[in-house]
Amino acid sequence: MTRSESINELATALAKAQSEMGTAARDGTNPHFGNQYPTLASVLAACRAPLTKHQLSLVQSPRLVSAADDRWIVELETMLVHASGQFLSDVVAVPVPQINAQTLGSCVTYLRRYSLLSFTGLAAANDDDDGQAATTAPSAAPRTKGRKAPAAARVTETVTGRVASVARRVLPSGKEKLIVKLQNDGRAFETWSVSTATAAKDAKASGADVELVFTAGKFGLELLQLRDPSIPEPPL
Repeated sequence: MTRSESINELATALAKAQSEMGTAARDGTNPHFGNQYPTLASVLAACRAPLTKHQLSLVQSPRLVSAADDRWIVELETMLVHASGQFLSDVVAVPVPQINAQTLGSCVTYLRRYSLLSFTGLAAANDDDDGQAATTAPSAAPRTKGRKAPAAARVTETVTGRVASVARRVLPSGKEKLIVKLQNDGRAFETWSVSTATAAKDAKASGADVELVFTAGKFGLELLQLRDPSIPEPPL
């Protein structure tokens, strides 16, 4: 890590900002492992206001580096800067399988997300019950013979194609669902996620193929994630 000669003012400001930060919501789903992770938008939403309030700013600069055997690496430098001029800076990198706009964009987004979590000290909101189960007192209900069968895991499917349309569906409750359809596919994939719908609109505008990860829910096909099919989501 690179740092200014002194970081006393930065450290004080960061401590104050961290005391006001919440947790980053796990609003994305890893289709390969089925676990939840915080998206870049969620991480920024959790840290931006406290950092700004205490005169801290983040600068993230990506670059493409040529490696041996015609391989390429995407590097991302993240710098945390205080109004005094004091700073902390470090670089993280991942290899890329191919060079195109979507591949590079996905890699940069991934690096930005985890670098922000590290620099700010943010944690992701835990969506499992492991900690609660380990600390909660046992129930007074009588024990029964045998064990209850675990709930079946959701079965996910994927489909690849070009986005034909992104529309809104207003429910009787007043809430809105977003409907994504692919070309040559008559099915409607529904999502509550604005970021997923935005990614679908971007893909429609670019005409690039995308992969939809979905599951059959109670009320239709639930869209879990929209991603570039050439890049597997790295494990958490």
